[in-house]
Amino acid sequence: MYLTGESFAGHYIPNIARRLQLAEDPWINLAGLAIGNGWVDPFYQYPEYPKFAAEHNLVSSGHALVLNFGYSICQFALIFHVPIITSTYCSMVGMTVVSPGLPAFNIYDIRKPCVRMGLCYPDDHLW
Repeated sequence: MYLTGESFAGHYIPNIARRLQLAEDPWINLAGLAIGNGWVDPFYQYPEYPKFAAEHNLVSSGHALVLNFGYSICQFALIFHVPIITSTYCSMVGMTVVSPGLPAFNIYDIRKPCVRMGLCYPDDHLW
């Protein structure tokens, strides 16, 4: 069995895998796990967003400084467990990179343009 997931699965896939491993159930053969774009530790992940955005010319250097400051507040809120800041404010800081409406780039593949509101992919190939 392979366990896979993305985003918030970065929290629960490792825990499920560990639980299965400790259970030592002969009927379960855990062969591996995969996590895509895992949301594992916001304290360390948030500060990487401004660096990534600046390095890929998604924001100006001034905007990157503002993002750094904003995410420093997020880290403070995470340390002191301030849920309203971590759930709302931290998401809003990141949304300043993706302008309201159609972003200039595809948020799932920054090399491509965003061609459709929402997921940035056309839905004409979906049934």
